[in-house]
Amino acid sequence: RAGDPALLARPEPHAVRGPVFFAGEACAPPESAQCVHGALRTGRDAADEVLRQWAEGEAARVFLSEEDATRAA
Repeated sequence: RAGDPALLARPEPHAVRGPVFFAGEACAPPESAQCVHGALRTGRDAADEVLRQWAEGEAARVFLSEEDATRAA
């Protein structure tokens, strides 16, 4: 559905490097959309999920940039 923040915020699977997580005000629920606190909330949620997956061994690597990921491949 176009404009659905929950759909926008879902991790995108990546065949080689694992999921790509999205965050920001556009991913926030309607009551927080286009606000700094919405961006902060979704950023924290995405970071929590990355850390959870890393702690459980689901995410083998975390890259801070595409350059880092390319070097590691």
